[in-house]
Amino acid sequence: MLTDPAGREFCLRPELTIPIARKVIEAGESAARVWSDGRIFRYGGDEGGEFVQAGVEFFGGADAIADDAEIFALINEACGGGAMRSMRLGDLGILQAVLAAVDLPDAWRARLRRHFWHGRVFQDLLAHLKGDVKLSDDENAGLLVSIASLSPDEATQAVHDILKLANIKPVGGRSVEEITARFLEKAQDARQDVTAPDVAAALEAFLAVDVSADKAVDELARLATTFELDLDAALKRLAKRHEALAAHGVALNDARFAAAFGRELEYYTGFVFELHEGSRKVAGGGRYDGLMQQLGAPQAITAVGGAIWPGRLGQGDAS
Repeated sequence: MLTDPAGREFCLRPELTIPIARKVIEAGESAARVWSDGRIFRYGGDEGGEFVQAGVEFFGGADAIADDAEIFALINEACGGGAMRSMRLGDLGILQAVLAAVDLPDAWRARLRRHFWHGRVFQDLLAHLKGDVKLSDDENAGLLVSIASLSPDEATQAVHDILKLANIKPVGGRSVEEITARFLEKAQDARQDVTAPDVAAALEAFLAVDVSADKAVDELARLATTFELDLDAALKRLAKRHEALAAHGVALNDARFAAAFGRELEYYTGFVFELHEGSRKVAGGGRYDGLMQQLGAPQAITAVGGAIWPGRLGQGDAS
């Protein structure tokens, strides 16, 4: 993030999907296929720096499964097809189906979905469901108790005043409202004392699934039987997608399916994938059906895309 002399905030572009989606919406399109290339910036570690990204996006497709498989096949072929050393697949629809099937208050379902990408917060939520965490264990227990009885507006003002008095500025892109919302969630947990160790056990079991992609449906079906959850619709979609991938020549026995794999961008809603050369990620993508309306589209528009980083091809280690 950068700030100019006038105080306006700018962001070094981390990917191309969102600007492309906005252009499609501005053009009034409900169906489109777009290819792109351009420079992006990522921060941190070996994956960080400025580099070129090239990709394709499908908007408004009538057959999501066919589009998922076609996107993956295009990206895989562009990277050298069978020359790829590893393929990683996932499906956030499985997590959504598990959350819909377990016995939890709706607010908790939404919270677990929202924090799936926030590792520590998600694990804290699971710990609370298991009964391992109490309000007194929280380093902010005093603050939680004090704001528990306040309205959202009053609580926001209280947190704002506390941060100002302590000369603390929000970090990580979180606003005072977002910080307050998290505090209010914790305070609500303390009042309601929601514990569901059986639900936590089911979630942990499903998210631990990491198998050869050709065995994924059977393993997930076994867990659905074990925990008595109705996941038939989600598993049928997964099986059909795998069939479509196989029809494109993808060797599922050479790919890994991980239920906890959701990539690092929070807009994904279904199929996700990455391709690696050794330990180096060279391509990735997935389905993001909810993003278009979040960006202002007047109606729901299905969307799936994928991208490669050409400068990384042939540069991976042999691990």
